Amino acid sequence: MAVESTAFSTSAEEAITRMIDVSAPPPSQTLSAEQFEAYYEIQRTVREIVDNDYHRTALQFPDELLHDSVPIYRALKAEIGNRELYVLADTTYGSCCVDEVAAQHVDANAIVHYGHAFTKMLTTLDELVAGLQTALEPLGIAIHHTPVPLKTVPVPQLPVKSGPQTDNANPEEKSQGHSDGPAEPILWIGPDSLTLTNLLLTSFTSPFPVYTFDPKSGTAQAASPHTPTSRLLKKRYAALSRARSADVFGILVSSPSPTQLPLLRHIRARIRERRKKSYTVSVGKVNPQKLGNFAEVECWVLVACGENSLVDGKEFMRPVITPFELELALAPTPKWTGRYVLDLDTVLKEGEADAKATKSSTDNDGESGSDDERPVFSALTGTYRQPKLFSPPAKSIASTDPSSTDVILRNQDTAVTAAGSAAADFLASRTYQGLEQRTGMDSPSLLEQGRSGIARGYKDVDHHIVP
Repeated sequence: MAVESTAFSTSAEEAITRMIDVSAPPPSQTLSAEQFEAYYEIQRTVREIVDNDYHRTALQFPDELLHDSVPIYRALKAEIGNRELYVLADTTYGSCCVDEVAAQHVDANAIVHYGHAFTKMLTTLDELVAGLQTALEPLGIAIHHTPVPLKTVPVPQLPVKSGPQTDNANPEEKSQGHSDGPAEPILWIGPDSLTLTNLLLTSFTSPFPVYTFDPKSGTAQAASPHTPTSRLLKKRYAALSRARSADVFGILVSSPSPTQLPLLRHIRARIRERRKKSYTVSVGKVNPQKLGNFAEVECWVLVACGENSLVDGKEFMRPVITPFELELALAPTPKWTGRYVLDLDTVLKEGEADAKATKSSTDNDGESGSDDERPVFSALTGTYRQPKLFSPPAKSIASTDPSSTDVILRNQDTAVTAAGSAAADFLASRTYQGLEQRTGMDSPSLLEQGRSGIARGYKDVDHHIVP
């Protein structure tokens, strides 16, 4: 029994024994004191805290930079006086996102986010040009550049500051993205990472390759979006096929933000229109152990930033899909052209447009509620299945005569329209449904005096029957 229970819980020693991959020595060991302050922009951070009169500031660090949190804390504390600083480690969600939930626990006025832009290492221009020449030579493309003296090359590990980077973006000013992929070749400077994988996936329909240059190894190559992402697309298509056969969806809120509320409302509305059930869950960092506790959920929809939207579902009991894949799964006749979208704003804009077009088509064609009750074909099992309908369509409820005294809704075939419960249906399908109640079969027992004290030594060892 103990072996089965460990599958639904993480090990208690995992937080201590987990190994973090650090590709390079920390800046605190390789930089001087002046370079260290410039690398982490200590003086600029001090000015922001003092000028805006922040009394409580949270310093968020990813795991790979946590060893630099102490010298950064001491450097800032020496300059800001009595103002409070808090170090946020082991963030609730992905380290690339601002952990507003953890900051609210300490009632912080501001958050300083470290990582990503601070850990990017610069390379010399000569190495970049040499790597590109090697990658482009088979294509017959020549590169002409002006030699740059070494004295003008930026110092390694010093970031290029293009201006303040604050999280005050207006949702109306966000980029809508490109619908058909990039129209020009892309040059990626950096190691192989999840961001590069997402870039290749969203550039699948582009006729141009993506050129990659790794500053650490000094190598460059032309990576076609079709080659490395074909296997990933097959996995996503398998998850999409399983999502089309699901009737109960779980909406995973991986990074709660006010800007994601319209998308959450849209996802709930789309699932409700298809007469399916949805649950909204916030579990922090997603892992198979947490999601395994929700056995009645047949498919998960992850609402997260574009970098953390793709989850490999090999270890998960249920598929984990993106909002874009949900739109394809809920479509009556899905058509996928190879285009993949991870930008949530684009998904919301196109999803609302498709919902309006579907509603207009349904209103023109008349009542289509009977289509939801027809058996659907499952590509995974090769058989037809009867979908579960949990709620009546909104149109049938709106068309009900308010003066009618009927308390039970019926469909066009005069059958009772039941609003079922996903949890109750799942419990009824289980072999073990809990302890047997045996109501009225056993005589009631007498009330007994229980133990008192602590577990190391109870006061009354023997039970005494209360008269």
